[in-house]
Amino acid sequence: MDDPAMLAHWELLCAAAVTLFSFSGALIVQMPREDRRTLFIFPAFLSVVVGGSLAVFGYDHFGARLIAGPLVIPVLLVWLARRAAPAWLMTVMSYVTLVAAVVCADLLLESAAFR
Repeated sequence: MDDPAMLAHWELLCAAAVTLFSFSGALIVQMPREDRRTLFIFPAFLSVVVGGSLAVFGYDHFGARLIAGPLVIPVLLVWLARRAAPAWLMTVMSYVTLVAAVVCADLLLESAAFR
């Protein structure tokens, strides 16, 4: 982790992945109970396990300042918008953000951040 350009790249990817995993998990949790199905078990598990692991990695390598915002801000945004958004939109957004989070996590893995 000596190259400043690579460090900034890793910080950006880690913060983006944590933000997207947090947003996806918050969308699933804020959905009405009757709209949640067993299809959301895997995305919720992925959001908690992979997003939590990346949050711990980011906290360990980049500090709490970089990780606190990506964890809290998506939860607040979903909490504020949950009444205005229909259930189908929350479902679509949760899957789209989950796919984007997995892509960011994969890019972080391929960028040799964990070597």
